[in-house]
Amino acid sequence: MKPQVEMDHYFQPFYDSKGRFISYWHQINEILILEPEATLEIGIGNGLVSNYLKSRNYNIATLDIDERLNPDCVGSILNLPFLDNFFEVVACYEVLEHLPYEDVMNALKEVHRVTNEHVLLSLPDSTRVY
Repeated sequence: MKPQVEMDHYFQPFYDSKGRFISYWHQINEILILEPEATLEIGIGNGLVSNYLKSRNYNIATLDIDERLNPDCVGSILNLPFLDNFFEVVACYEVLEHLPYEDVMNALKEVHRVTNEHVLLSLPDSTRVY
């Protein structure tokens, strides 16, 4: 389980910076472009992306290892509790960098297993983005 400090930081005033909102826009836009029937978001953070999509009537399920974040499903990216090829899109934004290096390939295999079409991945980048 994630430490309380880590969970709390999603809801601090400094968390949703201008740069993070730009990132949210890109994350949401990548899903909107695909117009999926069923989407899984792995690692929900503060819930902004999934809440936005749900408010627009997109069928999006959320998964996080931390039940305190109130995901639709509590679980690990290393053992996704979904059937093979269940989702048209799996979005995994800013998650993989939190895993030990030796677990990343297994996580990617699980993501691939539960999608039937698209995987959207995002990792942090320290360079400027426009």
